[in-house]
Amino acid sequence: AEILGDMRREQLRDVPTAASSQDEPEVEAAAASKTADPEQSPVNKLFRYVSGVLDGTWKESMIAEHLGVAHDSFASACDALADAIDAHSVPAQGMTVLLGLADRLPAYGVPASDRLPCVLQARRVESATSNNVDGAPKRHRRWQGKRVV
Repeated sequence: AEILGDMRREQLRDVPTAASSQDEPEVEAAAASKTADPEQSPVNKLFRYVSGVLDGTWKESMIAEHLGVAHDSFASACDALADAIDAHSVPAQGMTVLLGLADRLPAYGVPASDRLPCVLQARRVESATSNNVDGAPKRHRRWQGKRVV
């Protein structure tokens, strides 16, 4: 029991303490460096910017900080992201996030007739039909295998 107590005290000593108010600028600088990571792919930067604006993490006006001079507006970033989706460069998890945020696009001046909403709608329909092999929604299909006794 004594050895376990010593080990626990040792573990607690190694745990970093919470950031104090004087450490906050360092924390903010670290967060800012993560958003402008030069090693991120252009598609990842587009995804993070568009989804960040739609979920309220970033302001639309922060485009230069996230995408540089490659895009001059949120709408052009959305068009480029639509191209990336068409090229199958956005993974399934990213598509799930974008499909969940798609209804917020009109609030940012992206009408349903623009490329990104159209591409997302097509992917939504595509994924619904691929999950629907026998005509019934996936959650309503019955297991049709044989039971092993």
